[in-house]
Amino acid sequence: MTTLFNSIDKNIPAKLSSSRFSYPWVNRLIKRDIRQKQRLYNKVKKYGQSSHKFEFRKLRRSIDRKIRMSHNSYVRDIIGGSLKSDNTKPFWNLNLRGLMLVVSRRCRFKENSCPLPKIKPKP
Repeated sequence: MTTLFNSIDKNIPAKLSSSRFSYPWVNRLIKRDIRQKQRLYNKVKKYGQSSHKFEFRKLRRSIDRKIRMSHNSYVRDIIGGSLKSDNTKPFWNLNLRGLMLVVSRRCRFKENSCPLPKIKPKP
């Protein structure tokens, strides 16, 4: 019997892994709102009432706003933290292409406020 338990301890992993990916800026409150949005979506599909549609759209816009604000805060904390300390690794681990896209979207409406130089595509 002890051989069986020793074999189980040796060969079966003890840590449970999750196959679900989660972004670090999506917190518990945002996930709760996403679940609520899914419940509202199911109501809209099942009943089709305009009040449910209105609530769903309102919640969807709210979640998008919260995710955007949370992502901006996350990026700001990483950039600020790497500037304050001497460790630049968290900054370089960011997806810079996505960060440039966020900055370019923000600068599209304000002509001279873009902090990063414009990059010309290669011919």
